[in-house]
Amino acid sequence: MREPTPDVNEELIEIENLRFGWPGAAPLLGCDRFLLRRGEHLYIRGPSGSGKSTLLNLLAGVLTPDSGRLSLMQQDTGSLAAAARDRLRADHIGFIFQQFNLVPYLNLAENVVLPCHFSRRRATRAAEAHGGVTAAARLLLQRLFVEEELDPTAPVSRLSVGQQQRVAAARALVGDPEIVIADEPTSALDFDARARFIELLFEQVQASRATLVFVSHDPTLAACFDRTVDIDDFRAETRP
Repeated sequence: MREPTPDVNEELIEIENLRFGWPGAAPLLGCDRFLLRRGEHLYIRGPSGSGKSTLLNLLAGVLTPDSGRLSLMQQDTGSLAAAARDRLRADHIGFIFQQFNLVPYLNLAENVVLPCHFSRRRATRAAEAHGGVTAAARLLLQRLFVEEELDPTAPVSRLSVGQQQRVAAARALVGDPEIVIADEPTSALDFDARARFIELLFEQVQASRATLVFVSHDPTLAACFDRTVDIDDFRAETRP
């Protein structure tokens, strides 16, 4: 598989004439043309159950279109085998899940370095920049917990919801992936914790020039982003 060449104006995600629907159901998502470039901060808004998570799975190459083309890092995901899509995703995408998906029997640092076990590219980036993947994990935790004393060897089971969220963010950011996808990551936080998390997340993605795709049903967050789209723009029934 060809290794993409980084460029500040690089189109990291490109969609043309995409249609997607679940088997036996009417088409759910459709988009004629969409581009997402390096360094953009995109906010996708829409109510729960509107197809936002399905769209994210398409953007990340977990799902492939029924028709049309979706390119991720200049690779047509529909033409790749499942293993190649998995490798592409592991190398270039950091994912912050709504439920965080931390591994309860691992400590903070061990949770953060998990992506580096699946991606040699991200492990190499982390090691070259910080002298090792564990050192990179500890630095990210220090940045995301700048106001707290936190032991990176502590079990994640002892953390609050807001602390678990920041560990999940550090895991998504380790190894400097080009794209960070966040699926409703602030839904369980109060206003102050949510604002602080958004601030910390932006600091880290800007430091690595990553593209951020942030999905939420909270319209008040849109003002934080330089680009906003509505999930209705991707709904198949809105297409001609």
